[in-house]
Amino acid sequence: ERFLCAEVLFNPALLGSQQPGLLQLTLACLKKCDADINKKMTGNILLCGGSTMMEGFAHRFQMELARMCPSDNLITAVCPGRKFSAWIGGSILASLQSFQDLWVYRSDYEEHGPSCIFKKCF
Repeated sequence: ERFLCAEVLFNPALLGSQQPGLLQLTLACLKKCDADINKKMTGNILLCGGSTMMEGFAHRFQMELARMCPSDNLITAVCPGRKFSAWIGGSILASLQSFQDLWVYRSDYEEHGPSCIFKKCF
């Protein structure tokens, strides 16, 4: 089960999803770049976020992406602060005045349950 969680990022079909995997999404983004910056982009891929901290994730991403585009000079790096990036982003977002209308207070949640999140955010 531990390995299946990470595997789904590379192969969403394991859960019956028709969505492309992380590598296919990466390649699609790179192909959308203008030719003059494409080489720079393929040489500067930065992995960030908590999922990239799974054991072997960065190595597998690098190896499989290199196999999919062998002629490119791929360089993949990991963001050193990725362990806390979701928390940092959330704290920045929560501090913005424009975001306060979306806050869900405990009393609202206790009274209305999870549906109050959808009413505020969607």
